[in-house]
Amino acid sequence: MTGERDRAAPELSARYVRRRDWARPLRVHLSTVIVALLLGISLPLTWLAHDQGTRLATSAASERMSLLGRRVAAQYEAVFNDGLTAVMLAAAADTLLVVACAAAAHAAPAAVGMLEAGAGDAGSCVSALAKAFAGAAAAALGFLFTGFAFMFGNGSSGLVGAEGFFLSGTADNAVSVALQGFQYAGSFTALADFPVPLAAKVLLFSAAAALPGALAGAALAGRGRLTAAAAFSFLAAGGAVGVVGHWAWGGGWLAGLGFVDFAGGAVVHMLGGMAALEACRRAGPRSAPAPARDWHNAPLAAQGALALAAALGAFHAGCTLALEPFPVAHVLLATYFSGSAGLLAALFADSFWSDTGALSLPALLRGLLAGVVSVSACCPFVSIPSAVLVGSFGGLLATLLGHVVRDLGLDDPVGIVPACLGCGTWSVLAVGLFAEGPGTIYGLGPAQGLLLGGSAAQLCTQAAGALAVGAFALLFSSLTWALLDRLIGLKSPGAGGRGGLDAAEHGRGAYDLPP
Repeated sequence: MTGERDRAAPELSARYVRRRDWARPLRVHLSTVIVALLLGISLPLTWLAHDQGTRLATSAASERMSLLGRRVAAQYEAVFNDGLTAVMLAAAADTLLVVACAAAAHAAPAAVGMLEAGAGDAGSCVSALAKAFAGAAAAALGFLFTGFAFMFGNGSSGLVGAEGFFLSGTADNAVSVALQGFQYAGSFTALADFPVPLAAKVLLFSAAAALPGALAGAALAGRGRLTAAAAFSFLAAGGAVGVVGHWAWGGGWLAGLGFVDFAGGAVVHMLGGMAALEACRRAGPRSAPAPARDWHNAPLAAQGALALAAALGAFHAGCTLALEPFPVAHVLLATYFSGSAGLLAALFADSFWSDTGALSLPALLRGLLAGVVSVSACCPFVSIPSAVLVGSFGGLLATLLGHVVRDLGLDDPVGIVPACLGCGTWSVLAVGLFAEGPGTIYGLGPAQGLLLGGSAAQLCTQAAGALAVGAFALLFSSLTWALLDRLIGLKSPGAGGRGGLDAAEHGRGAYDLPP
């Protein structure tokens, strides 16, 4: 067995050698073929992958660049739109200021009613309040119908506006912005410089239009008919206030001469004071003796005077028509200190001229209103020390004129004539005496006042404007009260009767207890 295995071994070895000889080239060929196949497959795949990767990378890079471009564009847009955003925010702030001040200023007629109710007799308290509210409502409609158009409507004559009656034919885009700046289309181009919606401007100036009628109605305390007072408020707001306002505020002939009346020293207070003077003259005094007819409720009168002073201060601030911190704060500060100085000056003067030397509450309240009115035309243009001087002189003037009014036999229980007519005129003249000069406090402004080294030109312009407004106010008041007295009757039939006007016109007094 061993010998057979030994013989078979060489044969197997020779067979293996022969297989190895032909198998080696085969493996080489197969390897070559496999390598060639791998290369043939891998190279196209590699090329395809490269091509696809290149396309994907290019697409991704393009997308990234596009995104980056969009981000850059958005940033540039945000930068360039910051101007628009800032303007719109500023317009919103300006509008908020004007609306807030207008809302506060609209309390003025009610405050006048409270002052009249407290300063009059107990039997006419309801009449005073009802007259104030009815007059304010009538004035609002009159100003809407024609007053605002007369005041700010476009007109070529310089005497009165002739467009935009009932606010018609107007397009309010005052807050729109183009490359040229603010654009305003409508009938009231005199207001186009202020980026505040037209509605806010109407609301603000309607408060001013309601005040002359309220002041005139208060002069008829204890004897005036409600319907006559309301009719006068309607005609004054729809006519006289609009005409005089156009002269001074709406680009009329007085504004063309350089006349300055910032917050209604002439437009509001001179007109209202002259109307009150004519009402007192035509209606005559109350029939009851003075101790029984005056100041039945001093706290109510004091509240009315304080509310009226605050409402007038709000209107002064609203007349800036822009939320610029320094001018607004300066206007309010000048009004505050002028009112304070007027109060103390009137209190001192009344105690000096009084026979008893007593400190009078009516004189104190009249001085407060006199100080606020005295600075109305000039509050943004005078320094705070000058505002104190203006208010002090206003308090002295109101006290002196109050004695003159009483000596003339005019029954003016609230003191409208001295505080409004007298101090409104003084406010207009104070511009020409104490103005700091153009651009010193409030941007553009009148020429430097005479007492500060300026010329007399501005004072002459102010005096001419006051004379023109006073003459027009006298003419309008005389004709209107005469017409109303003939058509309606100025004096109530219940004046002087038992229970006063409240029982005669309203059927119940303010202090009647329920049954």
